[in-house]
Amino acid sequence: MSDLKLNGAFFQIHYMLDQHTECEKSEIVMIDVVKPFEAVAKFFTQKFTQVTKAYTREPFVVMLELKCLSPWPLAIETTKLELVQ
Repeated sequence: MSDLKLNGAFFQIHYMLDQHTECEKSEIVMIDVVKPFEAVAKFFTQKFTQVTKAYTREPFVVMLELKCLSPWPLAIETTKLELVQ
């Protein structure tokens, strides 16, 4: 799988066995991380002609294509579109 990446998490614990014996345990755990999805946005006029730009005060349609790359099912709970100038 080309999108598989390894990330490490460092864990360290200090504890006392009794009043005079202090112990420490450290460990690095490697975790496989997979890109969950790809998103591609396409823009269209109201007549569904694909365009590369949208202009102020001109209606347009955004079609978002999501491709699930995760081996587990995903539930997208919310999305939003932010317009920038």
